[in-house]
Amino acid sequence: MTWSTKVDDRGKYRDMANRVVLQLLQGASRDDADMLAALASDLIVEGKSLRSTSFDLTSGNQRLLQSLRILAGEPENPKGRPSPLTRAAVEEAMMGPWKYQDDHHSLGWDPQAQRLHALRGKIPEKDKASRSVRAAVFLASQALPLFPCFAVRRRLRTTGFHRHDEDDWFAWPIWREPISLDTLRSLLAHPFHSDLRERGVEVVYRCRRAHTGGSEGNYRVFSPPEERPWPVRRRRLLSRQGGKR
Repeated sequence: MTWSTKVDDRGKYRDMANRVVLQLLQGASRDDADMLAALASDLIVEGKSLRSTSFDLTSGNQRLLQSLRILAGEPENPKGRPSPLTRAAVEEAMMGPWKYQDDHHSLGWDPQAQRLHALRGKIPEKDKASRSVRAAVFLASQALPLFPCFAVRRRLRTTGFHRHDEDDWFAWPIWREPISLDTLRSLLAHPFHSDLRERGVEVVYRCRRAHTGGSEGNYRVFSPPEERPWPVRRRRLLSRQGGKR
């Protein structure tokens, strides 16, 4: 993800995609290709800027790709020192409890880490008070390839997101039995039907891609999660007379 600091330049995106395709032809892994597909589609732009994934909640001076590199340990400036994740940090992210002692931005992904910046004296990118669990945000970023972007009717769509009551929502399933990574990809892309329960899904949660600072706020965050109601199963009833529907 060193090709840019944010996902907005279609030319840079296409150049990187061409390099990745050449690497695939030479036998490289799909990791870079899957990450590119998760960030955008070169078919969709807004004005002159590439439309980025619905997971990109950054705005203003915040930059998604640069933030992800810093989360991974890259120095924030050329004179800085690398800051690799420690084993203790990963264990906290995986096992808890989360202490929220890190200065890195949570990218809007953790509702517990959000602040009402309109009531504070600092803009988000300069507010360095302990506000995140860095390792947890980094680990979440490594799942982005499971949610590729695609174009639908000249609009960008991101796997896992849906529209409801004029809002964008991110939804994810919780399943009973252990599954493979390929099965997980299929499950995440599966339409939200009640038959998912028959496929081992216990519950589906969702969170809203919400504005901060009011409905027209410049920054977006994920709202606290809630259970997504199962759709009512519609059955086709045949008339007893003549077999008509």
